[in-house]
Amino acid sequence: NDLEDINYVSDNEIYYDEDDVIMDSASANSVPLRALHEICCNHRARVICIGDVHGCADELCELLRKVNYLPGDLVLLLGDLVAKGPKSKAVIRLAMDIGAVSVRGNHDHEVLRQGIAFSKKTGKFESSAERKAALQNVHEEHLKIALQLSVAEFEWLCQLPYFISSLDLGKLFVHAGFQAGVKLAEQHPWAMMTMRSLLADGRATCRGLLKMPWANNWTGPQTVYFGHDAARGLQIHPHAMGLDTGCVYGGNLTAILLPDEVLVSVPSSRVYRDYRKADTNKLYSNGNENG
Repeated sequence: NDLEDINYVSDNEIYYDEDDVIMDSASANSVPLRALHEICCNHRARVICIGDVHGCADELCELLRKVNYLPGDLVLLLGDLVAKGPKSKAVIRLAMDIGAVSVRGNHDHEVLRQGIAFSKKTGKFESSAERKAALQNVHEEHLKIALQLSVAEFEWLCQLPYFISSLDLGKLFVHAGFQAGVKLAEQHPWAMMTMRSLLADGRATCRGLLKMPWANNWTGPQTVYFGHDAARGLQIHPHAMGLDTGCVYGGNLTAILLPDEVLVSVPSSRVYRDYRKADTNKLYSNGNENG
């Protein structure tokens, strides 16, 4: 099974409101339910690997509809589930409810960092009433997200690994990238969450250097799927593929279906964040801005 060796921990319960009931007991033996059961039983499970969502919950739902997500499929998110877009909490809730897994992105990490710092400073996090009261005086985006999350949602975010490996698929999944020639166990967490390029001396940098994407230097043997680099858009390298296609900036939300390696995308419903105002979204050549 292609899914059996993926290294993750997922013990999450699924929560539903009363309004979420799909079918009442009177129709339990109906044809639609039997048909759904037959479809699921005959369905070949896939890994649905998705680029940076950034709080774009509506587009995430639309993408799952477009790929015909079914129980048995594994949704694997490439980090930065949160921030910039409008519905960070909804993205985390959906991921938990469908048993998705994710690597840790730099924005996910910042939500955790600020939430933990707030808890240590004030002693407040367990009580939802205290978090709601604190929100009235908070303006920083990542801390606001941290305070909006339930304890279960915050703890789910805490357990996100820096990378996921699947030997059966021959794939690696990471938010930003890897340094070539460095063992996986020795990769630096900062680099895995923030790097975009490699300098001539092999050091990682978060700056997007036009002719020096880190993935150019990655020689495998495992293929890497990553996000984080909206400036370059969809990237296809011999042993790596970048799937951040800038949904939050009005671009697309992109997935690759594994093991068949089929690319699928949906357009953003609108521009949530001005792309031009973010220095990290610019590409530079020889230290000078290139766009």
